[in-house]
Amino acid sequence: MMRVRLLLALLTALCTTPLPTLGAHLCTAKVTTASDAAAKADWIIEGNVGLVARFASDGLSVTLDDARVIKGKGANRGGSDSVGIDPAFPGAATQFDGDAGRSIHGKRVRLFGTRHAAGAQRRAFFMQAAADPLPALPAPRALAVTRLFNDAVAEPAGNAWRHAHSTEGRYTVDIPAPFQDLTAVMEEKTGYMVRGTDAAGRTFMAIREPASVNAAMAGTFDTEMARASAKTRTFQGTAALQGGTANGTNVAESLMFRVPGSTWMLAVQTPRALEQKDPGGEAAMRERFYQSLVCD
Repeated sequence: MMRVRLLLALLTALCTTPLPTLGAHLCTAKVTTASDAAAKADWIIEGNVGLVARFASDGLSVTLDDARVIKGKGANRGGSDSVGIDPAFPGAATQFDGDAGRSIHGKRVRLFGTRHAAGAQRRAFFMQAAADPLPALPAPRALAVTRLFNDAVAEPAGNAWRHAHSTEGRYTVDIPAPFQDLTAVMEEKTGYMVRGTDAAGRTFMAIREPASVNAAMAGTFDTEMARASAKTRTFQGTAALQGGTANGTNVAESLMFRVPGSTWMLAVQTPRALEQKDPGGEAAMRERFYQSLVCD
């Protein structure tokens, strides 16, 4: 009897612990180098630090005087521009709040940031002294095309957890089923997706949307996060939007979050009968799936 209990405990641990992925890092990892910031930024603006303020609704905001745009759209040369500070900015409070903010007043810096569809229109996630060399800017990304890299239909059925790797999305998530790895492009909107359906009828799906002018998921995330009724949680150190829908057949739960360069959605659709039979077990399986996400 003791051996049976030990075996059950081992099986439970295997079903709730993500598989190890070598050489991977969290997709929510902070940007800590100028070269990485340049690769992920929608815009880069250089200017002299003016007013640094903290607002109850939008958090920290920085005004740049005598600003010029290096990448993207913003103030013209010699003008002023005000940008918010993104939650993804590493150590923002220690660099801008109080005495720190006053100490950089008048200094010329480069801010790297992202566009947002709601709230502050631009938010910086990295700062570099203007005296430092500007990192090489990446070449414009070639327009992606719809491609299927791995087709679940070609794999034998089964419920074993496996690493589902997105070839062009450069991430991995664990799915307890054969999976598809595809790049989907529609009306110049790109999504790097992996998805699979297990023998019980649960469908697991992960999507990474790269930053672009017309990114659809990014706009949805910004708009929904700005609502007072938004249901949020912290996921791997960043703010995530929780979603949930149900009909007579299925229950769907999702997480959506934004980081510099990408918007992400993780979703699981579960047959209603399974959710009603063991809601705690289904929640644990979803969390197992969510927490397995890592980037190359």
